[in-house]
Amino acid sequence: MPFLMATTKPKGPDRARRSSVPWSPAALNLLQRPSEDAAAHADCHRAALNISFEELGWDKWIVHPSSFVFHYCHGSCSDAHTLSHALGFRLCCAALPSTMRSLRVRTTSDGGYSFKYETVPNILTQDCACI
Repeated sequence: MPFLMATTKPKGPDRARRSSVPWSPAALNLLQRPSEDAAAHADCHRAALNISFEELGWDKWIVHPSSFVFHYCHGSCSDAHTLSHALGFRLCCAALPSTMRSLRVRTTSDGGYSFKYETVPNILTQDCACI
């Protein structure tokens, strides 16, 4: 006749759970703050590119605007004397997260019989810095 034997161990102390965020918000804020040294991000700048929905073949879907100016961050950063450099990170030219804006577009999916407004979040770069 088969049987099952089970043993249990006494439960040890509860382990502390790790934070789901590896960095504290204060540390992230410090890392995202642009360097005070203007020379450190002198080459980091906002560049522009005109996006035409007609040229992309999206004009039957995105009705308005027909085009928009897409800004992106471009350039290099000096990594001297920064907290990021001390932690082993290299600075990069990027959009400041708090300055990104959304783009509102009017779309259709039935050939223009009905329209819907949609928001594309955080696509418009307002400010660039070395972070």
